[in-house]
Amino acid sequence: MDFKIDVFDTDITYLEGELSDDLRPIIEGKDSYKNKGITIKLKKRYIIWVENPDDISSMVHESFHVVCKVLDERGIHLNSSTEEIYAYTLGYVINQIQRLKNEQKKLHSTKTN
Repeated sequence: MDFKIDVFDTDITYLEGELSDDLRPIIEGKDSYKNKGITIKLKKRYIIWVENPDDISSMVHESFHVVCKVLDERGIHLNSSTEEIYAYTLGYVINQIQRLKNEQKKLHSTKTN
């Protein structure tokens, strides 16, 4: 599931569940693969992977890592004067993931009916 943070010209792919064969070697090679999710950057795209699709906590956790990396790359470091931009950007990322997940559920339910 792909989306973009337009204001920061950042592409993000959100994945959950079983890893595809092409991503397995990349993600399994990371130390944090033992955890429930991971955030990595491949070329100019961020990839968020969460093992359990129902684990909202891991999805938010990994989304926060993306937000921190995106904003830090632009010189916007987390402190009391930048909390709002971090919070709004995190909210945007979470909303995009939820929107895509809902679209995918609707698509799946229409295919099974």
